[in-house]
Amino acid sequence: MLYHNVLPAFAASVLATAAFADAPRVVTDIGPIHGLVAGVMDGVGEPFNVLPVGADPHDHALRPSEGRALQDAQVVFRTGSAMAPWLDRPLENLAGGATVVSLLEVEGIDLIERSEEGDHDDHAEHDEHAADDHAHDHAEHDHDDHDHAEEAAADHEDHEDHDGHDHAHDHGGIDPHAWLDPAIATTWVGTIAATLSDVDPANAQAYRANADALIADIAAARDEVAAMLADVPSRTYLAGHDAYGYLDRTFGLEPLGAVTDVHGEAPTPGHLSDLLERARAADLRCVLREPGETGALDTVIDGLSPTVVELDAAGSALEPGPGFYPALLRHVGSTFAGCLGATG
Repeated sequence: MLYHNVLPAFAASVLATAAFADAPRVVTDIGPIHGLVAGVMDGVGEPFNVLPVGADPHDHALRPSEGRALQDAQVVFRTGSAMAPWLDRPLENLAGGATVVSLLEVEGIDLIERSEEGDHDDHAEHDEHAADDHAHDHAEHDHDDHDHAEEAAADHEDHEDHDGHDHAHDHGGIDPHAWLDPAIATTWVGTIAATLSDVDPANAQAYRANADALIADIAAARDEVAAMLADVPSRTYLAGHDAYGYLDRTFGLEPLGAVTDVHGEAPTPGHLSDLLERARAADLRCVLREPGETGALDTVIDGLSPTVVELDAAGSALEPGPGFYPALLRHVGSTFAGCLGATG
């Protein structure tokens, strides 16, 4: 009787371990993308996220361990060069054998463009290429030479001074924070599931079921955020970083402006002067500060008395995993609602 009880549990453990071992090696670039991929892979495997918690998603020096993960990857899901230009060179040098999907290039998503002043331009429809065109297979690459990964990571660190920022400005002012639009995130979930199903057909049914469940969770979170923001007394806010354009568009928020632009570039004196005038002319109730942010934002709101809250659009304080993305939407929505609803 003892063996009768133990053996099935042992067999289940062995099978689960085998299924996990058979999962494709998947790498993501930033937390929100990791959350979407983790949701689709739930019960099959876990993606590796390159960007450490709290690191700057716009400018990161790749570490050797992260280089090795890229070198071993079978699939890489990245936001795109407009968000993480620092990943371009390592992908080229290390992930030549991987299927690489740049989600900002997926067909049918409505991207926002920013002018140099950080205002909205017309939405950019980036539908030149189908998602399948961006989930392409590259030439075979030797994944065993880990020394090469360390060398490439060090090479990236040597070259990072300001390749990344220059590259960001080559993308026509695209706002890369597109994960904050639930409709775009939903499209991305479909792309992620289709890509993983192509690479790993044995688990295609699980990917599709997980994607359906995640899409339902995203819709529920979107509705909750809409309800949170429905009756706030003010919809105007000032941000330290221009990261919330997709949230503004989805929920009808009215940004007064932001100190740094969508790529994290420092403000010019003229831009700060303009923000100072806007802040003093408006009945400013709400200011969003990134964790640890000081300096120019304090100058803009000096002498005013808005509610100031900390918010990271990438959700670095949240628990990673399959439920991350709906939790991120709720977290961002509740933070906005609390800030906009405060009496100051």
